Amino acid sequence: MFEDLRERSAQAMAEEPYYEEEAGGVTQLSQLLRALTPQQRWLLSLMLFLNITVLGCLCLLVSGRVVF
Repeated sequence: MFEDLRERSAQAMAEEPYYEEEAGGVTQLSQLLRALTPQQRWLLSLMLFLNITVLGCLCLLVSGRVVF
């Protein structure tokens, strides 16, 4: 029973294509971020910071740790 299961899983793994990262480990996201100007990076980081801050404040309000 287990031997059959091992054989089937080995066959399935052999059939699946193996994807490697691009040379140097550079992904599409890092290429996209490198293409941004400094102003765009700053705006993106500001938006991310504000998003995390607002979500954190909402979590504190919902959990009752902070009361308005």
